[in-house]
Amino acid sequence: MMKKFLFAFAMLSMVAGFTSCGDDNNGNNKGEDMTTTQFLAMSAKTRINSVLIYDCDFTAKFTAKYADKTATLVLNNVKFAEKMPAVDFVIDGIKFTQEGSVFTFEASSVKASGGYTVGGLKGKIDTENNVYNITFYVDATYEVLLTSPYNCSDNLPSGTDTQKSYAFKQSTEGAQKKLRFAMMNVKFVEAMPTLKEMAVYFNDGDGCTITNTATGYTFESESITPYYKAGTTEIPMDSRQMTNVKGSVDLVNRKFTIDFDCFGMHYTDAGSIFEKSLKRTATMQKCVIRSHIIVAVILYLRDIKLTHFYT
Repeated sequence: MMKKFLFAFAMLSMVAGFTSCGDDNNGNNKGEDMTTTQFLAMSAKTRINSVLIYDCDFTAKFTAKYADKTATLVLNNVKFAEKMPAVDFVIDGIKFTQEGSVFTFEASSVKASGGYTVGGLKGKIDTENNVYNITFYVDATYEVLLTSPYNCSDNLPSGTDTQKSYAFKQSTEGAQKKLRFAMMNVKFVEAMPTLKEMAVYFNDGDGCTITNTATGYTFESESITPYYKAGTTEIPMDSRQMTNVKGSVDLVNRKFTIDFDCFGMHYTDAGSIFEKSLKRTATMQKCVIRSHIIVAVILYLRDIKLTHFYT
């Protein structure tokens, strides 16, 4: 009996060894002095008084230094106005906080290369999944929004969830704008089986229109073929055309809308978006493991009848 009790006590001690459900990766647990992430596809929108004046694509590099919790963001070959020459724009000395692979920062004023002043800097970067959202002002005039090509609804499933969600992924091929719009865990009539994933591919000019706006972009098509996913294969649903398709993604206010006809029904939805990985965080995994161990120990203790130790 005593051996069983000691075993249970050892299990509880192991649980105590786990950190709390807060993330244990604040700072750097790999022994590195810094981490550098390359972003091969970034988009910049420049506005003055909320009016879009210029947008462009570029690459970037984000370097976080753990010793003093500061970061450097380098925007390669970027420009914020039509007549501005393309430059490597460097923002240094950015104070950050970290949760796992996500770096969050905010600063009222930071000096940048070329004598520019960056104000109202606010951003979040996920270095593991290459997603980000950054806003700032240049010389108190140009409002700049930097975004990743991938965005998703704020209820994106982790792979095992069954809740409805959406994902938007932009790309370009030459001068042509492209968009992959995916819907997860959707069905359009009650008797219809839930589709794990249905995707639509918009190619600007090929029966589709993708338009950049001051806050993001819109997309539409009179008729387009959706694809459903069977395993890893995407199969066209030629007999189930989506018609009168209209959608919008607002990267400033973090919202989306979608509207179309399909399966003999009209479908519309709206919600908020964020940049987040498809994976569950290590924090969530740790909380689940910890909970399972605690439950197992409780059941074990119940079975060995602890009252024997007090009689």
